[in-house]
Amino acid sequence: MNRIVVGALVLSAFAAPSAQSALLDRGGGMIYDTALNITWLQNANFAETSGYDADGRMTWAEANDWAGNLEFGGFDDWRLPVWVDLDTAGCNYSYAGTDCGFNVDVASGEMANLYYATLGNIGLFDGPGSMVPGAGFVNRGPFVNIQDEIYWLGSLTTLESGAVRGVYFAAWGDQSVEVPTDSYRAWAVRDGDVIPTTVPEPGVLGLVLTGLCALAVGRRRRAT
Repeated sequence: MNRIVVGALVLSAFAAPSAQSALLDRGGGMIYDTALNITWLQNANFAETSGYDADGRMTWAEANDWAGNLEFGGFDDWRLPVWVDLDTAGCNYSYAGTDCGFNVDVASGEMANLYYATLGNIGLFDGPGSMVPGAGFVNRGPFVNIQDEIYWLGSLTTLESGAVRGVYFAAWGDQSVEVPTDSYRAWAVRDGDVIPTTVPEPGVLGLVLTGLCALAVGRRRRAT
């Protein structure tokens, strides 16, 4: 093979994939997120379409209960996406770079990472606080039934006032908190891939290598 072609193949193998290539359709209504090592339900409104809830809107406790008791694809370890408190305690609201608000640090939550980093969507407001045309869940990737509403995250935070609030992510890029007794949507995820990664045992691997070596020697003898 031409050296230039070989070099090009090597470089392409190490080239950074596009953000959306982090989402792998595993079939059966499950999407694996390689960036976060979690699996999403492909149907972002499964609570309603499955008949579990009439309109798909639940309180924070009800949403957690739905996800925690969900059995789908042979798995029973589903949950709501998480939110991470990055700065001072509580929800630090801003228009950019914090754990609440718009254009948040994507390390602050799984929904934020999916929305901003993986799918490349933009927030309703930019860093200076001006409204941005074309914001929202414009790129929905391989998912279906994403609702342009608020989705609960599986986290609580305590505000400076002492009030405990449920954390949510809205379909126009806003991550914030709301009264846990209000009713919003729920989207289930689980840790890891749904396709198990198997590594051959050392003994099995040794037998395979021995067989390959024997096959190579046999071919060489026949050739001479």
